[in-house]
Amino acid sequence: MGANLNTGWNSIGRWVIYPALIFCTLQLVQAQDFAQPSNGNHTMKLALLTNVEMNKATYYEGEKIKMIWSLINKGSKDVFIVSHYATYSQRRHFDHLELRVQRQQDNKKWELSLSGPRKAAARIVCRLLPGETLRHEIDVSYWLSLQGINLGTGTYGLSAVYNIAPDEAKGLTEWAKCSDINPSDSGDEPHLLQGKSQVLWHGSIISNMATFMVSKK
Repeated sequence: MGANLNTGWNSIGRWVIYPALIFCTLQLVQAQDFAQPSNGNHTMKLALLTNVEMNKATYYEGEKIKMIWSLINKGSKDVFIVSHYATYSQRRHFDHLELRVQRQQDNKKWELSLSGPRKAAARIVCRLLPGETLRHEIDVSYWLSLQGINLGTGTYGLSAVYNIAPDEAKGLTEWAKCSDINPSDSGDEPHLLQGKSQVLWHGSIISNMATFMVSKK
């Protein structure tokens, strides 16, 4: 009787323990795959974060809608990033940024480019040190108007996609300090430094979603 009982428990144990071991092994493999360090730019991608916030929670119709866009270096290494494009009109362009706007009432969506007609432009790259944040104040109303978009009243969500193509990342020999870049659109352009060729960060990251309202006066 004792032998049969032990045999029974052994059989039950195998049915219970083996699947548990397989499950734990799979979880361990997935965790190792997730934690596996990547080579090159993928590691930097995890260290670079972007954020948007509105300067107000509620705007009246016709009032300027403004936001602050930020790029934060959470890593332990310097990162060379595209800050903006300087133009003769003194209004900065952001070819590498796209705003995504969604109205909550009916889920209508807009994709807003932050680049427009210009005679010429200079790409401004800056060196973002660990722990530093690059900030830009952006007049969302201007870019909405330029593209013929009228949001109307309602509650909206807004996020930003920062995207740099791999072919833009080569031949970088001059840059500014990100700490020298004035967040204001009307700020003076920073002094550029020169040095040995560096690799520009490239990839695509998306920010949080900020919420705001547009109401009648």
